[in-house]
Amino acid sequence: FLLLADTVTMARFATALWAVHREATRSAVAMSFAGITYQTEGRDARALARKIEPLAKFFQDAERRVRTMSPPPPLSNMHEQYVDAMALYANAAAEILKFTDDGDSQHLGNAHRMDIEASEDLLRVGEVLWPGQYRPH
Repeated sequence: FLLLADTVTMARFATALWAVHREATRSAVAMSFAGITYQTEGRDARALARKIEPLAKFFQDAERRVRTMSPPPPLSNMHEQYVDAMALYANAAAEILKFTDDGDSQHLGNAHRMDIEASEDLLRVGEVLWPGQYRPH
């Protein structure tokens, strides 16, 4: 009975996290495309900021939302990794917005590194919670 209860609890957690994950993957791809568009289509910092601002808000909200979830003990490491990924994406978006304010391209490099690390974390968590899921990047 305990094993079944744990399985049900883990499935509920994975389902609740999926609601965030579905939008997080879309937002991560949108952030990548915003950077690509900036680099390839005119380098308009204001347009970049307009694309990144709602994504920054999403990732900040997602981090708070995921942080408040109560994972079952076997998934606590996955939970922390996911919280960390949302924080990395939020920080990456903040770095991009710093770039749009001051023009220092080092912010873009920082954002890129954070984005890659967050993406890798999402993939690792996804392989455990949703094996065989579509990998957007």
